[in-house]
Amino acid sequence: MDTVNKTIVKSRAEPRSVMMCSPKYFEVLDEKNVYMKGNVVEKQLALQQWEILYNIYGKL
Repeated sequence: MDTVNKTIVKSRAEPRSVMMCSPKYFEVLDEKNVYMKGNVVEKQLALQQWEILYNIYGKL
């Protein structure tokens, strides 16, 4: 006889809202590790990406 392992997953409440902050004032002020060296934040691109994500969440 085959036995099947069943995992019991407790149900949990899903979040009803998400807090999103615009990257309008975001800056990288210092480098914390070698991988951050020379990276530049493209503010216009970051804002465009944020607006896309914001609109997607707004439609859910």
